[in-house]
Amino acid sequence: MIVFYMGCKDNEKIILNDPQIYDKTKLELWLKEYYIEDEKLNNIEDNLIYNNCLEVWYKYQYEKNGEIKYFKQDSPLGDWELIDRDALDKGTGVKTIKLTAPVPRLEIDKYEQSIVKYEFFDSYNQILLNEKTGVVENYQNIVIHNPRTGFFMSLFNSFPWPCVKFPIEQNKKWNWSFNAYGDNRLYKWEGPTLMNYSYSYLGESILDLPFGKIATSKFEALATNGTINNKLVYHFNSQIGFVKQEFYTHDGATIVLEAVDYVSKCESKILATQ
Repeated sequence: MIVFYMGCKDNEKIILNDPQIYDKTKLELWLKEYYIEDEKLNNIEDNLIYNNCLEVWYKYQYEKNGEIKYFKQDSPLGDWELIDRDALDKGTGVKTIKLTAPVPRLEIDKYEQSIVKYEFFDSYNQILLNEKTGVVENYQNIVIHNPRTGFFMSLFNSFPWPCVKFPIEQNKKWNWSFNAYGDNRLYKWEGPTLMNYSYSYLGESILDLPFGKIATSKFEALATNGTINNKLVYHFNSQIGFVKQEFYTHDGATIVLEAVDYVSKCESKILATQ
């Protein structure tokens, strides 16, 4: 039975991960490995996930040597620092992150990529910061830029970007490279350096997230320059996107970014099985 499912916990339902059918728009090669729309205006129109219908809330944490930390930052381009849970609960620092995909302003926002917006909230649900970055979504692949605020900036290039190449199938693997830099507050780093990324599809997986169970495609992506070895494990759902990411740094830290709620604001339904 197919049912409508949105933003509430129900252990008897599993959000589906069936393949979406994209329009085959004209594409061009991007970063020597992926494909991007060659039209530089209003490319959000063929997005089936990252459009103005979906809103996703995330929680995150940084853990090393048994200690869990969060971060505070006073301005979008300002300095940041790690904080503990007590400070976070008192309203200091970022507790949750909201992702939306605003519709471009015609004749103003002319980007190769579609826009995604991240908003950062404290424990009182007051907005602290926001930023805009990009996502590429089409029938060939989905590539999203994670947040670049706080310690996420140092993860941006030193880790693989979460990506999906279609069709998702057994033994799917691919590689690409990017010039990277890091941040010594998170892990030891010498750079800039060329990081080589290798991706593997690991199979299908059911996650039990705060809003319910969700079927996902699980991927592993390794990053190395011959000395530094980082790993990203991530879960993708065809209706909600990248719902969980686990970053494993070469010096033993783990950063988790996980969806905790979502809202579908349009008539299109999030489908689940019972």
